[in-house]
Amino acid sequence: MCMSGQPKGIPIEADIHEQYSDELKVAWKTFHNWWKKHFNGEPVYRAKVPPKVAEALEQITKAPIPTLEGKTGADSCYVINVNRYLTD
Repeated sequence: MCMSGQPKGIPIEADIHEQYSDELKVAWKTFHNWWKKHFNGEPVYRAKVPPKVAEALEQITKAPIPTLEGKTGADSCYVINVNRYLTD
């Protein structure tokens, strides 16, 4: 799963996503649903991200990517693209 634009990083395809724990799948859903409603191509201020959503993003970012030793969500194109638009 990558956002639109140039994907720099590792795409999290459905087969990889299915290998995540149920807890992490919930974190993905929590963050992604919020992001779809609030991202319009403009920067998103971290201060406006609800704590539960910020925690979900942190979980996604720190989680190891199944089958890719040493790689975490931080290496995924999804998280890389999200971080491009998060600002303080």
